Amino acid sequence: MRIGVIGPMDPDHFADNICSTLPRMGHEAIPLGSALPGVRGISRSVAVAEHWQRRIVRLARRSELDAILTVDAALLPSTVRSLRSLGVPIALWYPDSLPNLGRQLMFLAPYDGLFFKDPVSVDRLCSVFGAPVHYLPEACNSAWHRSGPREVCEPVVVVVGNLYSARAALLERLHRAGIPLRIHSAGWPRWVRGLAVQQLPVHPELFREAKALGV
Repeated sequence: MRIGVIGPMDPDHFADNICSTLPRMGHEAIPLGSALPGVRGISRSVAVAEHWQRRIVRLARRSELDAILTVDAALLPSTVRSLRSLGVPIALWYPDSLPNLGRQLMFLAPYDGLFFKDPVSVDRLCSVFGAPVHYLPEACNSAWHRSGPREVCEPVVVVVGNLYSARAALLERLHRAGIPLRIHSAGWPRWVRGLAVQQLPVHPELFREAKALGV
């Protein structure tokens, strides 16, 4: 199958992992890009999003796809309708925390399937919206995320990823309980302030094999 993948293709982002894994499963992965421009300072209004996402539809049309998988929740309902008009199924696989759903655009879009990693939320979304919501957790990429030999093992919990509000609250609780933490991230969001855990140093981000080693 030729599967179009929508989402940021930065190293070790979810879309990057999917495009790495699909060929090993016997499918061809076609990156279609992000739903929004990733350049700081560019407006993310609906008009800008509509203009930006037209290129996704054009690329999908030229690529003669068998299916489309987006991991980007910012895809507009109008874009999903345009992609479905190509005659191929389209699904959203949302790997992030549910509090980060933002505008919740996926519930207004005609997806063939919506996949989330929280089974409790899946049950509620099915009962409330009657939408095609399914439980599908993410996992490691066996080609990249494998631990290797190491000389020293430190008694520390390594945290790698975005420091969104729910994760910040959890890290604050662990830190106050005396759990040793080493944080690798792009930094704290500007709206997260006044936490004791923010006194810890934030180390550079880790990707692929380095993430598995935690170094």
